[in-house]
Amino acid sequence: MQQTHEVIGSPPNVAVPTHFAKVVLTTKPSSPSTPNISEVSTGAFVLPNAPIPDGAPLKSFVVPGECPSPVVDLGRK
Repeated sequence: MQQTHEVIGSPPNVAVPTHFAKVVLTTKPSSPSTPNISEVSTGAFVLPNAPIPDGAPLKSFVVPGECPSPVVDLGRK
């Protein structure tokens, strides 16, 4: 599969990505009685590199957290 991207620069040789991925990792103590044991939560999102309406729900950009790269096809085969 071949992808084409807008390019910028002079000469034009810098590809502008169409999307970008963000992975969020948070921790908190699992309980007050075990403050040294953390509960971990993650979230993964792929967003277009374009204006996003203020009212767009964040859930519409959620992707499986295992690895967002196959979703955006970063060319890894």
